[in-house]
Amino acid sequence: NAPARATSGVIACAMGLALTAGAANPARAESFDVATFIVKPADESASLKLRTQGLAGTADNTRDIRFVRTLATGHLLFEGTRTGDASESTMTQSLQRHPWVADVQVNRLLTASTHVDAADAPSWNHADTPAGAGLASAWALSRGKGSVVAVVDSGITAHPDLADRVLPGYDFITSPRRARDGNGRDADARDEGLEQCDGSVPNWHGTQVAGLVAASGNSSENPIGAAPEAHILPVRVLGADGGNTVDIGEAIIWAAGGHVEGVPDNPTPAQVINLSLSGNWPCDTFSAEAIRIARGLGATVVAAAGNGYLDASHTSPASCPGVLTVAATTRFGARAPYSNFGPVVRLAAPGGNTSPVLTDGIWTTTNAGCSTPEDPTYTWFDGTSAAAAHVSGTAALMRAVNPGLEPRDVRDIIIDTTSPLPAACPEGCGSGLLDAASAVRSAIHSKEGIE
Repeated sequence: NAPARATSGVIACAMGLALTAGAANPARAESFDVATFIVKPADESASLKLRTQGLAGTADNTRDIRFVRTLATGHLLFEGTRTGDASESTMTQSLQRHPWVADVQVNRLLTASTHVDAADAPSWNHADTPAGAGLASAWALSRGKGSVVAVVDSGITAHPDLADRVLPGYDFITSPRRARDGNGRDADARDEGLEQCDGSVPNWHGTQVAGLVAASGNSSENPIGAAPEAHILPVRVLGADGGNTVDIGEAIIWAAGGHVEGVPDNPTPAQVINLSLSGNWPCDTFSAEAIRIARGLGATVVAAAGNGYLDASHTSPASCPGVLTVAATTRFGARAPYSNFGPVVRLAAPGGNTSPVLTDGIWTTTNAGCSTPEDPTYTWFDGTSAAAAHVSGTAALMRAVNPGLEPRDVRDIIIDTTSPLPAACPEGCGSGLLDAASAVRSAIHSKEGIE
């Protein structure tokens, strides 16, 4: 793994492979000797041959690679057994040389990281100050009512600050082992927690991110979330050890209202999709296509830049085309020391920094349990996960006042209305710091101009 924040609720970059059972029968026993591959056929004829004939009878280590199903992007999912000289590398090379195959990638694993708890809740991140996101003024204009934000993450646990605004979501985890719920994909988007809680991996990350997007908090004057009247669509993709590329990509398409084979269509498509997850590799073709489809369906896609102090050009989905990629800042307006940076970053937003002071983090919703959900509670949180959630919430505020905005409009307005960072960011933090109030005002003026 790339460097991860060991004491805070942030995302991390995983280098592992997602070794999942074939999705055609997701409830069957899973083997760590199975690797899965995302294949782009050379053309429609090749696609038909691969789906109907597979690779049986061909040479060069492909005889044991089996077709599983067609993915929502038109790519094909194959699986192979790692035995003898058939490793992921040799199987990938064999597939790349096959005349029916235009492109192939391993179905890799993305993860989130840990969190800490505390007992107080200032809201410096919301303030109309040089280091705040300008949400305090934005709430006089919009609170996100009517908007839907998909949190593509670890699922969600019950919390009173979110209870009446959580829509029926979906669990896209194909691996029963990773899901910890005894089956594959299903209509239950609850976060199942961790089998063991040792602080090395995050727990309840989806509940924490959802809170930063839309939690109401204990007063209408000082909500926890950026869009306290928006609806949350929980889409579960991260399990016990992360989530794989295929599950995440198809979840993105489904969240936006696209069709995914074997899954009921989403009756409440999201206008905004939040991706507070990351892998330490450049954007792959499958993820890029999934995001392109989602944007074409009308969804603004927001991604965390990542927390490895790296150039975000080398992380996914932060480097995917069309994504609104967000770096994290501290309560003093400087780039947070963990935050990724670089030319693909479009803007920065409050992410906090709980080291060494917990209260320099950001307060959000969580759960008191570990291996199973228990009582709802709150936590200090930091990372580019939090920064992305502020931007997703702001996009929801904008869509609430101007439903006619296209994803490109939302993206451009948020970038164009940023304020200068209080501290220089020579590594590259995009156009500046999120200014939610200016973005919402611009969305309103844009609607008035159309009318």
